[in-house]
Amino acid sequence: MQNRNLTETLAREQAMIPVVDDETLALALARKVDAKDHYTNGHSLRVARYAGLIAARLGMSEDQQKKIYNMGLLHDVGKIGISGTIINKPSRLTEQEFEEIRTHTTIGYEILNTIMEEPDLAVGARWHHERYDGRGYPDGLSGTDIPEEARIICMADCYDAMTSRRSYTTIHPQAQVRAEILRCRGTQFDPEIANAMVAIMDDDHAYHLSELGQIHMAEETMEEIAGDDPITAAEYDDVLAALSDSAALMDYEQTARMLRALPLYRIAPDDREDFSAIRHAFHELDWEGLIFAIDAAKVHHE
Repeated sequence: MQNRNLTETLAREQAMIPVVDDETLALALARKVDAKDHYTNGHSLRVARYAGLIAARLGMSEDQQKKIYNMGLLHDVGKIGISGTIINKPSRLTEQEFEEIRTHTTIGYEILNTIMEEPDLAVGARWHHERYDGRGYPDGLSGTDIPEEARIICMADCYDAMTSRRSYTTIHPQAQVRAEILRCRGTQFDPEIANAMVAIMDDDHAYHLSELGQIHMAEETMEEIAGDDPITAAEYDDVLAALSDSAALMDYEQTARMLRALPLYRIAPDDREDFSAIRHAFHELDWEGLIFAIDAAKVHHE
């Protein structure tokens, strides 16, 4: 009964959202999930990005990469049905609480299998906590019986857990994360997918893929746009990317700094209406609306 009510609630909320592309809708739902967890803001967006990078490294088509990206955005959507008290508990979970957390996989599967036009999106939600050795949940699948998309999201999810701030841990050094992935290759992770993640890390010399790395990239963008002259089209692209990261993390100070540095006269006339919408959403502290406004600005600027 509880799961059916959740599905119906999400369906009603989906119907109230303006008609947008699938990725933007998925992002809106992902933001609802991340907003419940005080410690993992931006998690779903980062997992989606990492999953897309892994898919690209494995040689998948652009359509497959986009599908896996959207699966990553929605992999934790079932947490909408989990008590916020449990999700944000700073101490160790009891066995009963852990069992409730585990149900987010099946809740997410039921939600996505019912209300999304692409039922494949439910794959990531249900099986991203399966392990290659069969010791995961909810179904105890092993090896290639686990859908490939879910194996990729599992890797992306665990990478973000090790490279972002949580209530119970801090960001691990890149070398430690790399060693842990190699240690769990063939047990927790698909060996080929683990190798792909390690290859991506080896290309990321500055550790930009960590949560702190993304914050530092936003700061570098701030340095690039310093001054009073109008910014170039390329700089505007960088600004939108940095704003997207800051909004995903709900980083008020970083977002405010970027917007203060860019009065409208520095924005190209064709982009000013979109940038005004971004400013308005931020001043209203409407983080979901801010994400929509940034995405719309990206599309119009292409």
